Amino acid sequence: MYLKNVLVLCGLSSMLAVSSGLMLECNYSRKVQDDIGLVYTCEARVVPVGDQRYVFSISENSVHLEGYGNDDVEALEYNAPIGFTPRNVSSFFPNLLLIKANGIQSDSLTREDLTGFAQLRSLRFSDNNLREIGNDLFIENPLLTLIFLDNNQIRHVANNVFDHLTLLRTLYMFNNDCTNEFVYNEPDKVPDVLFQILLECPPTFEMIEERIVNGDQLGLAVQSRIDSATATLHEKLEAVVEQLSLLEERIELLETNSTIPVSN
Repeated sequence: MYLKNVLVLCGLSSMLAVSSGLMLECNYSRKVQDDIGLVYTCEARVVPVGDQRYVFSISENSVHLEGYGNDDVEALEYNAPIGFTPRNVSSFFPNLLLIKANGIQSDSLTREDLTGFAQLRSLRFSDNNLREIGNDLFIENPLLTLIFLDNNQIRHVANNVFDHLTLLRTLYMFNNDCTNEFVYNEPDKVPDVLFQILLECPPTFEMIEERIVNGDQLGLAVQSRIDSATATLHEKLEAVVEQLSLLEERIELLETNSTIPVSN
């Protein structure tokens, strides 16, 4: 059951006065998604109006099913080839469990595209033009259990990009330039598949360089904190030593005064 189309204007939140952006024509419905079950879904046809990629408001014409609001939307489907993934969607749909962006003809998927979706469990990004999976792509989506990246043009995958996804049990990477690996609902086989993918889809030099630089920066940050803590400790020790010195002087003075004979 669908209600009338809902217009969602997209663009930078800091550019409200700019009319260019995206228009999403959405149908809200209750729909069974993957193994998540029955979830409140926005099926969106994306209409570009300019070249902005950020959601900046939802129009006054937006009409949810009775008893539902933006916070209740758990699945978002894009049904038009727009060439990229809209950003800042989490400002309006913060509780998405599933994003389905099949066939949108995007050649990139970045950490910024997935920012704000801490509850995301399923990502479908099949039949696109994705060439690389960069460092920390899923770092803000630790609950992902299903990832579909099949039928892309992936050639390079950053090391350790999947390592923190401890709940991952389904990963489709078949029909890519570097690999045809996949695993479906078998968490025990995920490590073997990931190992093969890393062998077949080596990271680019830029990915390795970025990881090294970030590692150096982390090391510098840790060292800076250690230095700061050490400096504070030294200051406290110096203060204690100074207090001890003053105490010793007072003790000596008291001892000296106690040896002075008292005249009658």
